[in-house]
Amino acid sequence: MEIERRDTGRANVKLKVTFGSDTEFRSAFTADIGVGGLFLHTDRLLARGEHLYVEFNLPDSGEMVEAEAEVRWLRQNGTPEDGMGVKFLAMSQAHFAKVAGYLKKVHMLPKRSG
Repeated sequence: MEIERRDTGRANVKLKVTFGSDTEFRSAFTADIGVGGLFLHTDRLLARGEHLYVEFNLPDSGEMVEAEAEVRWLRQNGTPEDGMGVKFLAMSQAHFAKVAGYLKKVHMLPKRSG
């Protein structure tokens, strides 16, 4: 399922995410998540535009959510707030429904403009 750009809000939630390419995987934690993507706190940044695979568990589900994604932007200030904004490019319809359902249950942040 192709994911549309931020058509809903985001949830400020810390989830452990495994991310990487075919050969190297890393772990990091989210700062926020929406149906269109997430922000990962990490000092091991990938290049803007790089494609990656992400997987994570939602707190209300034992099932792993998996998605193909792309690095859209970077925050690189040498602080613990460093990381990267990741856009979901594709995920199964079942996983999309799980993320959307979870977001409805938790406090949502307002959409960012742009």
